Amino acid sequence: MTQRFSYASVMSSFPLVLPQEVIGDRDLLVVAPHPDDESLGCGGLLAWAAASGNKPRVLFLTDGEGSHPGSRLYPPDRLGNVRRSEGKKACAALGLSEVATTFLGAPDSGLLALSDKERAALVSNIRSWVEQSNDAVICIPAASDPHSDHVAAHAMVKDAIRCVQNIEMLAYAVWTWVTDEMVGSEMPEGRRIDIEKFREKKRKAIVEHQSQHGTLINDAADPFVLPEGLLRFSDLPYEVLLNVKV
Repeated sequence: MTQRFSYASVMSSFPLVLPQEVIGDRDLLVVAPHPDDESLGCGGLLAWAAASGNKPRVLFLTDGEGSHPGSRLYPPDRLGNVRRSEGKKACAALGLSEVATTFLGAPDSGLLALSDKERAALVSNIRSWVEQSNDAVICIPAASDPHSDHVAAHAMVKDAIRCVQNIEMLAYAVWTWVTDEMVGSEMPEGRRIDIEKFREKKRKAIVEHQSQHGTLINDAADPFVLPEGLLRFSDLPYEVLLNVKV
């Protein structure tokens, strides 16, 4: 009988390395489907990059306006503005300037449902954003994250940078940590990035996403709250970057 492994157990066994061993002196680019993904998956690495002068930038594909459907106090337009502000505050807590954040305003929970024309336009915008750097590491959501926007973002970034020079692509894990899916026949490979010195900044950044902690919005029909299990994995002294097959 073939032994099966959880993603969490596999990722926890990756070799531990320092951030500079992976990023070097290159720019660090992070693509986040929603405000909070950057902090949960790459907060420590972003804080290191800001402190080390690696010109970190974050691209938010959506405003995260769909996290609390049915709320009358926080309808999508208002919630989107709140979450944009939270994203900026979180990035500031990590040491990034406001000009280092860009929002594309694509529909939350709708990235897989974009028309061909809409998808092509979004891919073009991603490519233009990436091309502002001449030599960079770009971190994208893991294809194993069980969220449609994360899966779509992974594919779109790969399409966007297919012909871009001097860009290394790696994937960060968010929901992969808590997925019930087992690792398939192809074992993922990657590294654990030591972020111990930047854990406190990461914690502060995650706290800035107040709308996702169940304390701000209490009238939604189907409210979202970040699960405790996910928050525990996000508080580890390391973050995981997975190798990406182009």
